[in-house]
Amino acid sequence: MSLQCPDCEAEGSLEIRSTLQLQKDQCQSEVTLQIIECHECQFSGLAVFEEGRRGAGDTRAWKHTGYRLGETDLNYVRELILACPKPFDPTCDCLAHSQFGICDSHGVWIGLAGFDARGSFPIRLNV
Repeated sequence: MSLQCPDCEAEGSLEIRSTLQLQKDQCQSEVTLQIIECHECQFSGLAVFEEGRRGAGDTRAWKHTGYRLGETDLNYVRELILACPKPFDPTCDCLAHSQFGICDSHGVWIGLAGFDARGSFPIRLNV
């Protein structure tokens, strides 16, 4: 997958370095956290990939959003994801899955609530 860095805008420089698959919620059939890094300008951040089924015919809708996190929060997320023994198993009961998979009282994933998110950007796929 060839992704464009939001800082230096170099095509194909942004890479997904680690992934954590979370359990589906009431709105999404897939929620995945991803640590992203640029090999050109050293940018790093967090991406969230969400895919859901919508409306008649079970059509699929997805969004892939990047987030700039404070360095402390990004390092914490990175460490927890790397410590997970089964990052592609949403039923894993490790600390990363437990902490990042929290849903509200309606069964909707709470996202990055509680983290120092300093803005978002679309993940751009180069074709």
